[in-house]
Amino acid sequence: MNYKAVIFRRSRPFLAALSLAFIALFLGGCWNDTFVWSPDGTRATVISADGLYLCDAQGALSSLLVPNGYASAWLGDSKRVVLARTRPIKDFAEIAAKLGPEASHGIAAMAERAWIELEKDSDKADNFLENESFTDRVGAYFYLVEHYGAPFQKKMGK
Repeated sequence: MNYKAVIFRRSRPFLAALSLAFIALFLGGCWNDTFVWSPDGTRATVISADGLYLCDAQGALSSLLVPNGYASAWLGDSKRVVLARTRPIKDFAEIAAKLGPEASHGIAAMAERAWIELEKDSDKADNFLENESFTDRVGAYFYLVEHYGAPFQKKMGK
């Protein structure tokens, strides 16, 4: 048996394990979606720490197109992209403007009920609005910070 055959035979299990690890990462969702090719293969979205860029097949990168993007997906026509991005929110008025009057009044009423419960029992701060949606919890938090300021923050702790 020659030397090359021994190395190949011993490295086969390692290569198989490495291949399986990459497949597991990809299928398990651990693969980072920072670089996604369009279905026709002519360009790709590139997500960096500052947002969305496009890249052509030769590797030329565009200037920043959309700040704060963190995930993208191409539509089947290879011309349109769906983008998820974050936006900083400054106050409850901004949330209310996006959600509309009915939803914002509901969040304000829920926040007022939560404040009454927190005033009765500060130990409930750990379970603050735990059964509400993420949007409702964030909205209620902004509402309570704006309306009750320091007393609310003291009850919630750092």
